[in-house]
Amino acid sequence: MRTNNTRNYLLVTCFKNEEENLPHLLRSVTNQTITPILWLLVDDGSTDNSLHIVEGLAKEKGWVEILSLPRSERSIGIHIAEICSKGFNRIRELAKNRNLEYRFIGLLDADFEVEESYFEQLIEKMMNENGLGIVSGGVYTFGKRGKRLERTLESLPRGGARLWRKECFEQTGGYSITYSSDVVSAIHALEYGWKLRQFRDIIAIQSRPTSAGEGRLRGHIERGRGDYYLGRTAKIALFRTIRYSTAPPSLRGLAYLMGYLEGARKGLKTGDEIVRSYYLKEKVTDIMFKKRWIFDLNDRNQAGL
Repeated sequence: MRTNNTRNYLLVTCFKNEEENLPHLLRSVTNQTITPILWLLVDDGSTDNSLHIVEGLAKEKGWVEILSLPRSERSIGIHIAEICSKGFNRIRELAKNRNLEYRFIGLLDADFEVEESYFEQLIEKMMNENGLGIVSGGVYTFGKRGKRLERTLESLPRGGARLWRKECFEQTGGYSITYSSDVVSAIHALEYGWKLRQFRDIIAIQSRPTSAGEGRLRGHIERGRGDYYLGRTAKIALFRTIRYSTAPPSLRGLAYLMGYLEGARKGLKTGDEIVRSYYLKEKVTDIMFKKRWIFDLNDRNQAGL
């Protein structure tokens, strides 16, 4: 269903070898109560049937476009941020060339299904509260006990199914090519005074746990490497190693530590001083009680203080 341009949004999805998940994703987006005025599907060199699947949809829907990139090794580190950044640059270029007006821009990972009114609900939330810059629904996965919420801070929108207000996206420099782009984006948004929110009652279903596309252990290696890159201190890294080691699979802790030490050995660090300042102020108790200074600041913003 189309609406007036006050609810128009662009949507980017990046994928690689997702032939099992793509049919569910495509059905999910095309059945939205408010569909995007432009949806860019970015193929990161798939070797399975993924590209053929999305080409079929693009032939049917004039608002669906494909960006096909050369084959490369699959990675969940900075590489995926590079791919997403190319997608956002391309979709904004297409919108400009076609004189498409939009107020919001979103990212939806290929392993997601969202409820039919997902984007309409998020847009309504943002239209009703001008200060909201980035929002998402809650991310759920299915396990032995049924549907389970991946519980994270409600003041941090989830990275794989989020929506930016256009002004916030542009003011914060677009999609950052870095580790943990979702957190970096949140930090920059708060620096400019935007509010952030995760609405857990607006449902997004993920077919696998976050960062598990290449296996849980490799995901934790990347997480450790990324933490060093962004400036997380050795004390915090040690605490996270212990915490990951105390819950199954316990090898997650070792994988995380290996990634952090590899980052230290290579000595690669972000030049983003705002992000580094955030992690330098982080304390062990912040993680234990799931409170960090940046999200405390966000809560004050939301309260109008």
